[in-house]
Amino acid sequence: YVAKLLVDLKAHERGQDVLIVQRTAEITASQNKLQATLDAIPDLMLELDLHGFCHDYHASSLNPGLPPADFFLGKHVSEVLPPEAVRVVTEALQLAARVGHARGYEFALPASAGPLWFEVSMTRKRGERDNDPRMIVLARNITSRKHAESELRVAATAFDAQEGMAITDGEGRVLRVNPAFTQITGYTATEAVGRRLHFLNTDRHDDESLWACVRTTGVWRGELWNRRKNGEVFPC
Repeated sequence: YVAKLLVDLKAHERGQDVLIVQRTAEITASQNKLQATLDAIPDLMLELDLHGFCHDYHASSLNPGLPPADFFLGKHVSEVLPPEAVRVVTEALQLAARVGHARGYEFALPASAGPLWFEVSMTRKRGERDNDPRMIVLARNITSRKHAESELRVAATAFDAQEGMAITDGEGRVLRVNPAFTQITGYTATEAVGRRLHFLNTDRHDDESLWACVRTTGVWRGELWNRRKNGEVFPC
């Protein structure tokens, strides 16, 4: 009986060893997957409490331009951010503590080459005590997006200028015209959009060579004679 008990114990120990190896491999695989997921996130990730102190930090190894961990850990946001940015982050923290999340909060950081813009989103950690909530914070650099938005606003302003403008696709079909185009040509946006700009042509220039130049060089400059909706020919 004793011998059988010893054999059973040994078999149980071997089974436990196999189970431990399997569980260890599963945990390692899960940790590797989590690390790969974190590294794939280009955003700065922080864990902040409601008071604004940083308790944890992660920056993707794929983005070496982000600050090191000791720049944030244990510090209050007011120690690393300017006052306006602190105000924005504090407001987002308070909202996330109340409703569980906060998204789309933006602030700028001064830099020699111009301000760096960041968008902050955060979610309250599950299971945290109500008197000491923690938030997982993602801070994304949106400077390029801000520049693009600024350029679009400038382009929109220019598009609404007194010069008649038409935007076309690669085949010369009109996608959009500005009000000045309608004033000059007599064609409304409804009448112009979808048509090729040939509808303005006269026989005073070679339209095909013009578009061939655009397709080859990306630009054409010169004077054209076009025809208004009422039939009047005009230079442009």
